[in-house]
Amino acid sequence: TGGGGLLGPQHGIALAKWGANIVLVDIDETGLKNAKNKITDNIPESVIKTAVVNIINESALINLRNQLMEKNLAIDILINNASLTGAKYTGNRFKIINLDIEDWNKMISVALTGSFICTKFVSPHMIKQNWGRIINTSSIHGFVGSDYGSSHYASAKAGLIGFTKSAAKELGPYGITVNAIAPGFIRTETLSKSVNEDDLKIFAKQIPVKKLGDVSE
Repeated sequence: TGGGGLLGPQHGIALAKWGANIVLVDIDETGLKNAKNKITDNIPESVIKTAVVNIINESALINLRNQLMEKNLAIDILINNASLTGAKYTGNRFKIINLDIEDWNKMISVALTGSFICTKFVSPHMIKQNWGRIINTSSIHGFVGSDYGSSHYASAKAGLIGFTKSAAKELGPYGITVNAIAPGFIRTETLSKSVNEDDLKIFAKQIPVKKLGDVSE
């Protein structure tokens, strides 16, 4: 999910190189097209499919799952990567004293509830085959919080960590592992618009390798 964003295409490239068939899911059709172009520069087009789906729409997800089942495609790996991030969701407007409940709910629904819904609808298939891998994209902000006017983002990512631990306990007996990754600052155009360069240099000094992460990593 979030396959039309910044990290999604990189996940797709890595998994395809390891022999997986990929389905990129995103609500942004243009983003999906751009992502597919990035991936097909590296791997055959035949292994990549896209689906314009809103991950908080249960009916749409059920339809997508059923389409895959009809084609006898196993759902082995789910990467819950969709979220709302970047300059558009940080700043004074999103500080606690200004944050509208609508913006709060939108963030929680995509970054947290969407991951629950996707997990809910693929896990029965994984249980049936007694194998599965679920990876949730959390964030370092889920551990340390955020001071950039994005408490809703940090809260959703912290909630995702709790969901990951719970899902791991529920699904583990069926051969399904559930893990979360929590990236720190990854050098992207979006990040540069959200945080000024001087602050990014300060953050880089706090990282043991003394540099920001790269999307390909």
